[in-house]
Amino acid sequence: MMKKLLVTAMSVIILAFAGCRTAEALPEEEIVEMNEIEKELLSMNYPDADRIRAGRLYNYQMEALNQLRFAMHYMEAKYPSCHPEYVSFDPATRLHETGILTMKDGSYVQITESQEGYLCGDTYYGILLQESYSREINLALKEGSFDILSHTDFSVPLSDEVDGNLTAEDFMAIEPPVMRSTHLYMMDAENIQETADAIQKILKEKGFYGSYILYDVPADKAVSEISILEEERLSFEAVTFSCFDTQ
Repeated sequence: MMKKLLVTAMSVIILAFAGCRTAEALPEEEIVEMNEIEKELLSMNYPDADRIRAGRLYNYQMEALNQLRFAMHYMEAKYPSCHPEYVSFDPATRLHETGILTMKDGSYVQITESQEGYLCGDTYYGILLQESYSREINLALKEGSFDILSHTDFSVPLSDEVDGNLTAEDFMAIEPPVMRSTHLYMMDAENIQETADAIQKILKEKGFYGSYILYDVPADKAVSEISILEEERLSFEAVTFSCFDTQ
């Protein structure tokens, strides 16, 4: 009897987390056709993977599939020349109002539901913007005689404000400014606090916004690959500052 009660309780918990009122399956004759990526991403969220791969979905799983399809269509329409690799999907439910479709590069699509239907925003624009934005920061600081490498994290999802043709100049013109976090790497700074103050002044004058961490990279750790610096940054001396009142 206790074992039966335990199984029943677990079933209730699974349904609650799925955000559904019932677990009614679609009729057998209405098997849902899905491509392989849809099957893979959807089946990650539920224990009945075989049923999902066969296209026999419960109503809440069909809702999740609709969200997934909407998010992927959103990405295809917004970035037609790009082909991101999707690695996970967490649908919006009654318990979690925001769904997340994550890509291999770490960017993601955020999915919410409104009275008008689904709404999406993404951080994929940051992947496309990374190189040109870093170049603008590096050039601005080079004018002030600072030889810097930089990496910016664009973590705020944006929707219609940006597209695949976004430039660093376009991004910096968005009002209100979009929050971003930038890591700056300087080799053997003589006085890291004074250097940070001088860099902050230049960035504000040039209209750069956001939070910053300046890392002092020892001579024996000096490399030109930003990915290596990002991996080792916690071992460097650092100073934080912000540019929220650009001139």
